Amino acid sequence: RTRAAAGPDEKGLLITKTLHGFICANAGVDESNTGAEEVIITLPIDPDASAEKIRSTLEKRFNCEIGVIVTDTFGRPWRLGEVNVCIGLSGVPALLDLMGLPDRDGRIMNVSMPALGDEIAAASGLVSAKSKGLPVTLLRGLDWKASEQTGQSFLRPEKESVF
Repeated sequence: RTRAAAGPDEKGLLITKTLHGFICANAGVDESNTGAEEVIITLPIDPDASAEKIRSTLEKRFNCEIGVIVTDTFGRPWRLGEVNVCIGLSGVPALLDLMGLPDRDGRIMNVSMPALGDEIAAASGLVSAKSKGLPVTLLRGLDWKASEQTGQSFLRPEKESVF
């Protein structure tokens, strides 16, 4: 499920581009929290479809509208540490386009597109207790409008790459 790879480095780390388009370590393959030796966890084949299935099931069960975000932990270029990022979502906007809107001082924002899905994913990492096996985080009180955006909405077209 890997499209391209660089490495491995001296620690065996491969930086890969998955078929989803994500640039991540070791194609998103993880050995932690599997419950058994010689067992690995891979990224979902279609994280957006997974999010949609979970969302549909929970909305029917609880008779309310919700959004679902599927996350994974990624490193970031030129920064130490990892952070949860959104790899798939359903019902929640991936990005909020605020360009053209006035800021609080009335100036028009020209470059403002918060990655709402990633911000929610990162916040979930604060409470999900990574080593404890807590697979779900509930976030309440967020004002959002349902969206048809997908996890692919985050991906910058290669012709616009700054790296």
